[in-house]
Amino acid sequence: MNRLAELAGIPQPRLRGACFKGTCPTPETLRKLAKAIGKHHLELYTLAYEGRVDGLADNADDISLDLLIRELFETARELGLAVPKVRPSKAKIRKALLELGFRAESVDDDT
Repeated sequence: MNRLAELAGIPQPRLRGACFKGTCPTPETLRKLAKAIGKHHLELYTLAYEGRVDGLADNADDISLDLLIRELFETARELGLAVPKVRPSKAKIRKALLELGFRAESVDDDT
C-alpha cells in the first residue's frame, strides 16, 4: 500500500481510507491511482461509486450505468483496444450504437 501511494503521488492515509474505511475517493485520487496501475480512471470510478449513482430512470430495467461502462472497458481490454485519447462525438457514438442494434425509441402520444 505504501508503494502504491508513492507511485500514485497520494498520501498513504488517503489511500488507506479509500480502501478500508469505505469512504468515497475523490475523482483526482482515482485519476492518480488509475495512472499508477495503468487503468483508465473511469474503471476505478465505476468500482468506487458502484451502487451510489442516483436518479436512474424507472425504465432502466436491470442495466445500470456502472455495469455498462465496466462491460465496455472489459470488452475493449479483451480485444486489445486502448481508450481513445479524445472523447468521440455524439454522432459517432450514435452510429456505433445503431450498428450494435440499438434503435430509436417509439414515442407514444396517448397523453
